[in-house]
Amino acid sequence: MKKFNRGLLASITGLFILPILATTAFASTSQSSTSAKLRAESNVNRQMVLKWAAKNGVLNEFKSSHSVKVNSKNSTLAILPNTAVAGPGGGVTPVAGDILVTNDTSSAGLTGHAGIVVDSQGDVETINGPLDSPIIQSWSSFWSNNNYQVDVVQPNNASEGQNAANWAITWIYENGSSTYYNLTPNLYTTAAGDATYCSKIVFDAYYYGAGITLSHTGSYCLPYDLINMPYMPGFQEVYVGF
Repeated sequence: MKKFNRGLLASITGLFILPILATTAFASTSQSSTSAKLRAESNVNRQMVLKWAAKNGVLNEFKSSHSVKVNSKNSTLAILPNTAVAGPGGGVTPVAGDILVTNDTSSAGLTGHAGIVVDSQGDVETINGPLDSPIIQSWSSFWSNNNYQVDVVQPNNASEGQNAANWAITWIYENGSSTYYNLTPNLYTTAAGDATYCSKIVFDAYYYGAGITLSHTGSYCLPYDLINMPYMPGFQEVYVGF
């Protein structure tokens, strides 16, 4: 019976194993690099939120204790599988780019309300109603102001969500103070002085920031259109609040 040439066997094995190990190491390094980049961008957005809050006299709302912790008063809220719980009673861990949809009705008669999370603290960019300009609210304020009845739709690709959040925070800095609320049929207008509404902000953030066209009804993107996002590739509903 012939003996194995162990040296030859080791060489052959190495030809197969080493490329696999190298590929795995590269993927791990690449993933770590992407995560670090997203954290850095989210931190930059958080600092922009704090500057915006200081300028508008609402800095106290954005203390860390007001951000990621949500106390739910509705025990029927459903946390979907693979969702991290944040705070007693329910909640989700916010991620930049999260789309928040409520069943609130605006004073303009728009059914539902929406916002986009702009950083890992859960700060939410939105606009409330006629005569209002866009604002940023803390995570906890958005939930409590909407009676904790909030659906959370999350992009599967964290980089796309972060890019949408980056666009949103930059836009409110550049044009927010001169933008007013109106149910305009012009979905793609974002210049200073152009009208907008809550779900349009979300639509534009993803369209211009991430190159993604969200669900919309004709010339409008309504809040409840955004609940249909889980049926589009690349999004999932991670929290059901109503």
